[in-house]
Amino acid sequence: MQQADRRKPNEPEILAEYAEVLAIQRGRALDGEPMRLLERALKIDPNHPKALTLAGAAAFEAKDYKRAVVYWERLLGQVPADSELAQALQTGLAQARQCVDHRLSAAHQ
Repeated sequence: MQQADRRKPNEPEILAEYAEVLAIQRGRALDGEPMRLLERALKIDPNHPKALTLAGAAAFEAKDYKRAVVYWERLLGQVPADSELAQALQTGLAQARQCVDHRLSAAHQ
């Protein structure tokens, strides 16, 4: 996969796939190099579905809920409203928003 990245360094699909493979090898952890690859993919194609999915998951994992919402909302606008992915995104968005709200209310106490 690293060779593919070197041969086509500006292919968002390859970058997103490579990030996913690295994350799987690391026990599904998306921080560090996988997230850098996803950010690179999103600079090339800000609406790349797989990169948005994984970047949202990485942000959620890092407790950066506002950022997770941004990624997943961008993706939600691209998928059919009645799809399984849309339903999963709605669930993830609801959880992320709830965490944002919880942090805001805790900060004001």
